[in-house]
Amino acid sequence: MTFSDQQLVTGFALLIVGYAQMQSLTEYHFDIVDSLTTLAFVVHDSSSGIVRASVMKKHHTVKRWRGGIVIIFMTLTLATALPMGNQYWLYSYGMPTKCVWSQFGGNYNPRTSRFWNMVITMVLQIWGIASTFDDYFQSQHVEWIFNNSGILTVQSIALKVMTFPRDMYLRSIATLDRELNSPAGVLWARWWRVAWWRAVKVISYITAAAMLLLSEILASEAFELQRQWALLLGSIYRIFLLRDRAPDEGMEGDENAWGFGQAVPVFLLIIPLSALLESSYGKSARRPNGFDDTLLTC
Repeated sequence: MTFSDQQLVTGFALLIVGYAQMQSLTEYHFDIVDSLTTLAFVVHDSSSGIVRASVMKKHHTVKRWRGGIVIIFMTLTLATALPMGNQYWLYSYGMPTKCVWSQFGGNYNPRTSRFWNMVITMVLQIWGIASTFDDYFQSQHVEWIFNNSGILTVQSIALKVMTFPRDMYLRSIATLDRELNSPAGVLWARWWRVAWWRAVKVISYITAAAMLLLSEILASEAFELQRQWALLLGSIYRIFLLRDRAPDEGMEGDENAWGFGQAVPVFLLIIPLSALLESSYGKSARRPNGFDDTLLTC
């Protein structure tokens, strides 16, 4: 819990400083801040489910203040995606971030992959904010946010789209049974209808099975783990890519030199690591004589 909180506060502080220094911070450094923020939040988010289930479930105040910070954190991250869809973003690494923030109008091209990356990212982030809000603030006081006509209509449409292949498969079975057991009638017309509904049956079955498989994968913890890994590796790759290109883009100075701002956060890692070691050592030291370790596998 201590390590999770430290990552949450670290990422939140990075974003706040990034926005506060927007007048002088370059686009290059602001992009790195965004990647570091993603790293911090992924580490926090990976453990927050365990923390919510164990500690926060019993202490609502502890849960809600963390939820408030997470919502603000994710909202700021959502806003951070706006300049990155601008066609002039990172056009010059040394350009102040404020230049792009003040020139939004007319600089977004729907025909570019950058624009659609921004749109998809923001849609997923909005989905994440709604999901996080539901996780941290399950209460009748905020029930109207999820149980309103707009949300319920969207859910109903999505459910109908997802179950449409299954409904068509069931309909094709019933129709084929009726056609095959009906009087012969016009031979060619009956043959055409049977062939059509057999094709519908095969296609709808394959589509329904694929839809079921996709929904199971997307809702699984295994997929969530892969998503977290993708965010981690993607952010790390982007940081290394930006720093590798920085000298060719006119950025000067040795960014590998350690100073006060680099040393202090690293040494602060001693706090959660020492707490982890102490808690682990304390548990092992308090075990009574004859304690059977194999019981831990139950």
